[in-house]
Amino acid sequence: MLAPAACSLSDPRPGNLLTLFERSNTTMKVRLEIFEEGEPGHRWAIFDETRCHLRVSSTPLDADTWTVVATAYYPCAQDLTNIVQFVDDKVAYVFMQWWYSVTLDRGRTWTMFDVAKKFPDKAYYNPSLIERVAIAPDGTGTMLLRAEGLVDKKPLALYSSDFGKTWTLKATTP
Repeated sequence: MLAPAACSLSDPRPGNLLTLFERSNTTMKVRLEIFEEGEPGHRWAIFDETRCHLRVSSTPLDADTWTVVATAYYPCAQDLTNIVQFVDDKVAYVFMQWWYSVTLDRGRTWTMFDVAKKFPDKAYYNPSLIERVAIAPDGTGTMLLRAEGLVDKKPLALYSSDFGKTWTLKATTP
């Protein structure tokens, strides 16, 4: 039998709500809720920076139920201003860290894409892996990945033709 650790931290967990903001178009709302770290031992435990919890939820304007799209544990200082984008009245996407999620039905359901899981020989679970995403009204899109989150440390772009439900590799030049 193993002896319990003399000093151990419990898992990170959301604490008090710090900020709540919503973005909307004519048919749906996307809510970002930012919580402080609820476990005091984790507040400064990682890279000497304050960490927060994010919960992203959505709802069609004609519904009363919110759907949780994603959660993240991230540096509180990170700017979340532009992580939610609307393509049209039915399509919206959100991205952060190494994940991207898209809805094609006004926020009722979402498809999640994990870059590091899909391309383990190319990308790490880096908190700033995705630099930028742009999706056009015809469903074509590009996702730019930061070099520091990639195995070979060379910039990389991913391409999509289905609003980001799936992505393929596309080499870039530095």
